[in-house]
Amino acid sequence: EPDMWTQAYLINCMCAAEEPETAGAACFAELGLDYDPVQACAESQEGQDLHFMNGEIHNSLSPGAWGVPWPTWDGVGGDDVIEEMDTLGLVGYLCKYFYDGNLPEEMCEGERAGRKGISLK
Repeated sequence: EPDMWTQAYLINCMCAAEEPETAGAACFAELGLDYDPVQACAESQEGQDLHFMNGEIHNSLSPGAWGVPWPTWDGVGGDDVIEEMDTLGLVGYLCKYFYDGNLPEEMCEGERAGRKGISLK
């Protein structure tokens, strides 16, 4: 199972791509990971069901989503979250609000700064 840094990198890589919906394979390749199992899941009935269920959750957000990506954390989203994510970046937000500045491999201190797609502000 991928570690937290890998997951954050992949999310950020795909969201930053010109065509996020097709960026999965390239982002996985950057880390030397096999995208085939992800593709197989996405094309399966379970993947279709998960996509539908997440769409239902997305469409029921209050306030409603007005942009992509639309981050929600424990069901909380909106302008305040978007602004804070813009200011801190994904990893900075995780460090501040979920990991008390204590992510593995000193990520919160900026050791991973400069890696493509990861913003540590």
